[in-house]
Amino acid sequence: MKEVTIKTSGMTCTSCEKAIIRALLKVDGITEARADYVTETTKVKYDESKVDIAKMKEAVEGAGYDFGGEAKESKNGKKKGGWKLPFFG
Repeated sequence: MKEVTIKTSGMTCTSCEKAIIRALLKVDGITEARADYVTETTKVKYDESKVDIAKMKEAVEGAGYDFGGEAKESKNGKKKGGWKLPFFG
C-alpha cells in the first residue's frame, strides 16, 4: 500500500469532503481516503499495482471537483496547503 496527498479544490463543506471520498473509494485499489476542505487536500491509501494518479484525477473530477495533482512538500517536510493569513508588521 502507498499513501499520497493530492490537491482537491472546490470543496466548501463536509458534504463536499464526503463526495470526494465516495468517488475515490469506488475506484478499485483505493482502500482509504480522507478529504479536508480547509486545506484543499485529500490523503489516499491505494494499491499502486491497481491505481495511479490519473485514475484518482478521473474520480475527483467526475465528482465535480478540481484535481491539482500530488501535493508538494515544503522544506520542513510538511505538505503545503491550508489557510494563509496576511502578516501586518
